[in-house]
Amino acid sequence: MADPSLPETGAAPPAAPASPGPVAIAPLLSSVLEALRSLERALSAREAAMGSEIRSALEAAEAVARDLRDARAEVDESRAARARQAELDQDLAMAEKVTRTLIPRSVRSDDLTVEVRYVPMRGVGGDTCTVHPRGERGTYLTVADVTGHGIAAALLATRVTGHARSLLDRTAGPAELLAGLNDFCHAHFAETGLYLTLFAALVDTRVGELRFAGAGHPPAFLFRRATGEVEALPSRHTMLGVLPELTPEGEEGRIAVSRGDRLLLYTDGITESRSRSGAFLGPGALGRLLRETRDRKPEEVADEVLARAAGFRRGPPEDDMLALVAEVG
Repeated sequence: MADPSLPETGAAPPAAPASPGPVAIAPLLSSVLEALRSLERALSAREAAMGSEIRSALEAAEAVARDLRDARAEVDESRAARARQAELDQDLAMAEKVTRTLIPRSVRSDDLTVEVRYVPMRGVGGDTCTVHPRGERGTYLTVADVTGHGIAAALLATRVTGHARSLLDRTAGPAELLAGLNDFCHAHFAETGLYLTLFAALVDTRVGELRFAGAGHPPAFLFRRATGEVEALPSRHTMLGVLPELTPEGEEGRIAVSRGDRLLLYTDGITESRSRSGAFLGPGALGRLLRETRDRKPEEVADEVLARAAGFRRGPPEDDMLALVAEVG
């Protein structure tokens, strides 16, 4: 009888334990896939953030580059502007030198001493004068003031001075000189809106006579050495260049002069110097100055005229200033 505990010959071996099936692996794969997707999303977000940072950095760099280009352009423009300004300053300095050559500082002879002082408001200005000896026919003295300031006024003053010098030897007297200058100014400059005032005096020491005429100009002053009195010599004509003909025509003054008498011609930049309160220095101050300086030399009197204006006004000059002092020898 066979032992039941022993396997029978040819019988199948015992079955192995069952292995996990597809149903057990699916959750694991799902977890792995979800982790991969999360990682992909994280990487995408990081790439997007990095892209945004890169774009921001590029935009910032482009803005800096634009600022640098703009700054460079401003520097180049500033350099060009400084170069243009330096060239302009050089031209103005040369124009000032040329203008000053047209204005005599002092002229001295046995019968007449003339001192001139000139201070333009800017480098160049519209005040000018001439001192023109004519031998036995006396000496012409003129002072002119062009309306306005700066280069335009200086150019007109230069043209008028040149034309005046061409007339001084050909005119009989101051009134004729003014008429000739008025014709010239009206013909050439009426459309510019620039006009000028002028005072002309012809001093003839041989006969002891002073002839004068003014066109819209402040009155001249004559100090008489013998009496200590000061006389105002008025302008009676219209400004030059305003009208086709000078009015009134042919009028001029004639007075006697003696040794030691002094004549003061000037422009209104001196008498219109203003104090802090707004008051003008005025012509009367110059008449008093001539009496107060009677014992001083002509050059000192000319210096004192400008010093008196500087001491009276507030701040720098508001107009060109010119003073001419002539003393009969």
